[in-house]
Amino acid sequence: MIRTGLLAAVVSLAACGGAPDPEAEFADACSAIVSDEPIVANIAAGAGATIEEYCDCYGVMQAARPEAEREQNLAVLRVVAARRAADGGDTQAAVEAIEAEIRSDPASHPFTEDDLTGAGDTFEDVVDGLVTGGVCNPG
Repeated sequence: MIRTGLLAAVVSLAACGGAPDPEAEFADACSAIVSDEPIVANIAAGAGATIEEYCDCYGVMQAARPEAEREQNLAVLRVVAARRAADGGDTQAAVEAIEAEIRSDPASHPFTEDDLTGAGDTFEDVVDGLVTGGVCNPG
């Protein structure tokens, strides 16, 4: 019975193309959060990049982080993206609301306020990773 369940899971993963690609997951999360943020568009344009290239670079940089850190950051990004979508698309308002929830009830989210801040800081890292022409230099 257990072997059959495991085999079904392996077949399902194979049919879906395997395990999720961390670069793609982070690029998608980035797009969900910043795709229509003018400040990010300006930052990307300053490096000769599009929002898509910015988010692709974000994905590359995040995928290079240790797995535990990646998982924590992805959890934060998913919550921010969901809140942003539910509240009408304002990323800053979503982050502030999540911060307020964590301050009033630290158990309200599966991460701390420091984790939330740290995940936000990773977006600033992309500025250093993008070089002229939109090329990503994660190192």
